Amino acid sequence: MNRIDRSITLLSRYAKYISMFVQAVMMIFITISVIMRKFNHAVLGDYELVQLMLVVLVMLGLAYVQQINGHVSIGLIVDRFSKKTQRFFDGIAYLLIFFFCGLIGIINIQVAIDYFFTLRTTAILKVQLYPFVFLVGIGFIFWSLVALLNLVKVFRPTLEQE
Repeated sequence: MNRIDRSITLLSRYAKYISMFVQAVMMIFITISVIMRKFNHAVLGDYELVQLMLVVLVMLGLAYVQQINGHVSIGLIVDRFSKKTQRFFDGIAYLLIFFFCGLIGIINIQVAIDYFFTLRTTAILKVQLYPFVFLVGIGFIFWSLVALLNLVKVFRPTLEQE
């Protein structure tokens, strides 16, 4: 499992760096777009481009946030239980994340394939949508894999004790 652990961690880290790069590009693009509006030269399709960059930014960042346990969690009740019970609830949460994110990822990849053959595009710039929908699917699958890795880590101490 150590090799798989490193591979998933490496994929998550690369996705994080791509997400950070897209965030920097988006920041520069929005700044240029706002400045150009002041001179009455709006950038055509700036909203569409920002929306597409947001898809890349968010979807490639989700797996890393899961890896560092950065998602919002409310421990009001669960924190009062024993460590073993807390691990059980964490395991249930990771299992649900693994299942639903994997399912959403697979469905989005199927939709991306459909968009590829039906030539779906954005309204103004006519940018093909299938790469971005495919990226949504990949992002959810990465998130699912990191959740699976966390699930294994939650129950690893229990398996080692037996």
